[in-house]
Amino acid sequence: MNTSSNPEAFPALQGQLRIISAGAAQSLVLSLTELINQGASTPRLQLNASFGAVGAMVDLFEKERGQEGSTPCDLMISSQSILLSLGDRGWVQASTLQGLGLVSTGLARVSGDDSGIWRASGTGTGTGTGAGSESGSDPNAHLQQTLRQASQIYIPDPEKSTAGIHVKAVLERLGLWQACAPKLQSFPNGATAMAQMAKEARPGALGCTQKTEILATHGVQWVEPLPPDHALKTLYSVVRCQADDAAPRVGAQVALAQAFLQQLISPMHASLRAKSGFE
Repeated sequence: MNTSSNPEAFPALQGQLRIISAGAAQSLVLSLTELINQGASTPRLQLNASFGAVGAMVDLFEKERGQEGSTPCDLMISSQSILLSLGDRGWVQASTLQGLGLVSTGLARVSGDDSGIWRASGTGTGTGTGAGSESGSDPNAHLQQTLRQASQIYIPDPEKSTAGIHVKAVLERLGLWQACAPKLQSFPNGATAMAQMAKEARPGALGCTQKTEILATHGVQWVEPLPPDHALKTLYSVVRCQADDAAPRVGAQVALAQAFLQQLISPMHASLRAKSGFE
């Protein structure tokens, strides 16, 4: 069955969902919602969704839990370690937790930029195993040279985002945090960082964030993952927030949330997850 052209292919997915999600899953969530609504004269599924840095989304989730009158969160998407900790606190339904896949942190460039900076990081084609992937080269030295040569470096929040925290750690390990500080451009999340990088389109600009956020941004191009010594692959998962034994009205909302969760992890949508940058 071609679900992309059949408005009745998702009969259980009608209503509105409140989703709090790491920015890494934004493209996947929005693409799936578009697929579900395709062919319908009016949107069958509507999202009340917040996307951002992992730490910021946890703060938002906690704030809304204690805020009278706020819309209860239906699904939360974050790194699996975060969701497990929330499950331990009884804030989400740990038994519903499902993995979406791994997401690599890596380098981005402005689309079409043929600046010499990319000769410092190997082929620059995105097909290698990390910066400086050419045979016989030192990937760490190439990464260090690339960072030094970059005209600007766009990163997500180095205190609250998964990729931003890691990028800061990599720069510190390479002894470059202070040297690169004047050209670091930090934003609340990777998607915002990549959007600004695309908007400014500076020759020699470097982006470093998660692959999903790079692929989702028009005007920037995924180059390659960080080299093995500095690699980061984060496992993202999804979990339902409300319990099965909720009141009848809420119970229908729980069923809607569970149906969307099942679509996110469905083998039928493996290509959609891969296209979004999940491994």
